[in-house]
Amino acid sequence: MIETAVQAVKDLEEMGASEAESYIQNSIERVISVRGGIWNRRKKKDICIGLRTFVGNQKGFAAGTLPMCSLEEIEKASLVLSRCTAPDPSWEHLPHSKPVTEPEGIYDRKIATMSEEDFMDEVQMMVDTAGVLSCFADCTVISRVEDVAIANTHGVEGFYQGTKVDITFSCKKGEGEATSGWHSRNLDINLENLAAKTAERALKMKNISKIDHTFTGEAVILPEALEYTLLACVKWAVHGENFYSKRSRFAQTGEEVASHVLTITDDGLLSRGVRSAPFDGEGNPMQKTDIIEKGIFVHVLHSEYSANKYGETSTGNAYRSATREPYIDSTNFIVKPGGYSLDRLIQQVDKGVLIRDFSGDIDPSSGYFNGRGEGSSIRNGEIQFHVKNLHVQGNAFESLKNVQLVGKDQECSHDGMYAVPVLTSGVMVIP
Repeated sequence: MIETAVQAVKDLEEMGASEAESYIQNSIERVISVRGGIWNRRKKKDICIGLRTFVGNQKGFAAGTLPMCSLEEIEKASLVLSRCTAPDPSWEHLPHSKPVTEPEGIYDRKIATMSEEDFMDEVQMMVDTAGVLSCFADCTVISRVEDVAIANTHGVEGFYQGTKVDITFSCKKGEGEATSGWHSRNLDINLENLAAKTAERALKMKNISKIDHTFTGEAVILPEALEYTLLACVKWAVHGENFYSKRSRFAQTGEEVASHVLTITDDGLLSRGVRSAPFDGEGNPMQKTDIIEKGIFVHVLHSEYSANKYGETSTGNAYRSATREPYIDSTNFIVKPGGYSLDRLIQQVDKGVLIRDFSGDIDPSSGYFNGRGEGSSIRNGEIQFHVKNLHVQGNAFESLKNVQLVGKDQECSHDGMYAVPVLTSGVMVIP
């Protein structure tokens, strides 16, 4: 693969390109699911290549699947597009070669060698576990094995292998319903325990009621809801382009933007991290970047392009697939765990809610969020009843400053958000 990437760069240079970059993904994806007792299986294998070609400060990008498209056709398309596009006055150069570090645990041989039957056995075991507790269960397991290679004009040559597994498990008993997810580079979880805990949560959801009046109170926000509310706004605010174009709510580094109990980092070298890799989508080394340190805004995230544009240094945050050009995104976005259990957080609430998930509107530039999700009503430190369509609204940036306590139980999302429960205030709850 790396030989093909290097050859494509040489070909484009010989054809007249001033700079060229080749990015290749060779992937195998398996999807095993059971819904309502009906099984579905799918396997997909792709070898995709994306080429960025520059003639001066004019860029062309073309991508295709090998061998359905020939390498020569993709090279020609990329070069032709570079000569037809408008010049970019902010363009400087592709990354130059730098030493990289290989993160630990991003390739799991067990995932890479498991057969379809092996995955089906794991899914059936989870469904049977829920069945023992009289719950109906649906399950989807997506496994991915991929090789990634990159090369460019300035001596960047990189290659790594990675695996990933995404599990979504849902249980239902009467009106009670619960869903759990597991996202990892390794299949290093007791799936029977995951199924049992999900089923037990569904059984507890039988006590469902509604909020009867509007109030503003405290909220224990669980990891999934935290990702789609507060953390989504932080990601927007520390995006290099958003920050320097004044679209971010964060005005300058060194300002207090959150409670002193909050520390957030972006770590592309996290051991077994869902988005860990030796290099980013442009070939720059992955690294650990402090974002918020005890409530203080420390650093923004950059790709090579945005770093050059604003006189900064890339933080290794160019994200991409072979069929898409690089763009700024987080790697493993980590909220540092605190020392409080979920029960302890709930005990601190006089009048408020627990928010388990969130779906609705959010404006990351202002921080305003308004939507619904699964949750619970809390009074005097105890859960009163569960709410199927809990309606909440608030401002993420205000909630960041209002965080009082940080939980210790960390969960990872599909997109590499490592979040924990937090206790905050100022959230409006609407019937």
